Amino acid sequence: MDHIFISNPRLQGVAVTDTGQPVALIMRIRFYQQIGTLYGFTLYMGCSIELIMDGSLLVKATGCFRPQQRF
Repeated sequence: MDHIFISNPRLQGVAVTDTGQPVALIMRIRFYQQIGTLYGFTLYMGCSIELIMDGSLLVKATGCFRPQQRF
């Protein structure tokens, strides 16, 4: 995740998917808050992303908004 956020400085979050379906979010600020704690780097680096991702923030849309084109 660190590599993704460093290589995309304007990226605020990443959606985690399972078989193409979104299941959680990893927000930049929360990721670095967890990694930046006293033992955060040691605890989280090399571990499953499930320890850092937040599944409670995701809202699934039921439809797709399509703006009407005007000519």
